[in-house]
Amino acid sequence: LTTMARAYAAETEDQVQITATDQCAADVARPEGDAALTKALEKGEPTTDWGSDFIWGRHLVITVPAKKDDRAVGAVRIVYSTSHLTHRLWTIWGFRAGLAVAVLGVAALIGSVAARRITAPLRELNGMASKFSDGDLTARSPVTGPPETQTLARTLNQGAERLDTLVASQRIFVADASHQLRTPLTALRLSLDNIADGVDDEFVREDVEQATAEVVRMSRLVNGLLVLARAEAKVTAAEPLPLKDIV
Repeated sequence: LTTMARAYAAETEDQVQITATDQCAADVARPEGDAALTKALEKGEPTTDWGSDFIWGRHLVITVPAKKDDRAVGAVRIVYSTSHLTHRLWTIWGFRAGLAVAVLGVAALIGSVAARRITAPLRELNGMASKFSDGDLTARSPVTGPPETQTLARTLNQGAERLDTLVASQRIFVADASHQLRTPLTALRLSLDNIADGVDDEFVREDVEQATAEVVRMSRLVNGLLVLARAEAKVTAAEPLPLKDIV
């Protein structure tokens, strides 16, 4: 045992303490003062001590009984440094932490791309609604994305098409009404002016002037209605204006 211990110490450059007699050497702990040695000698059971309850300590101490004829005649203790285990532990956990961060980063990137791809049709619909509210009745949304958003886009496009058709019809009506109403009123006023120039009777002239005033009032009313119809038929889009010009 002594020869083997010395050879092990020379080979591994580790500290090996041995005693080959019943009396322990001066620099070796006596069995009575060491619980692990006592357990190995008296009970013949090995003992493993990591040096700490939290992971491990600085050294791993293993005490193994040496038996002869099933009887403990001595004990062998090996003290092993745990520095390389600690380094390996931190390396493993560091790799796991880096891998976890990388996985979370990739997951976040994929989630962001997927979310933008899923919400792209909704952004298109929002853009169409914004243009539509600004008065651009020609705005249409592309029919893309999931079936639900495609159905919604088709419905909005059909509604916008119908509304655009109705507004266009109203504009045509307003233009035609402008021509159909203004022309007879203008002709009627000219006729009344001609009649007023050729009438000498005061009563008749007064009646003609009242009729002319009514025609003028009706012309103003028609002009006001046409302006209101045009204002309702077309909503002007918002445009930025310099604050200096407004002031």
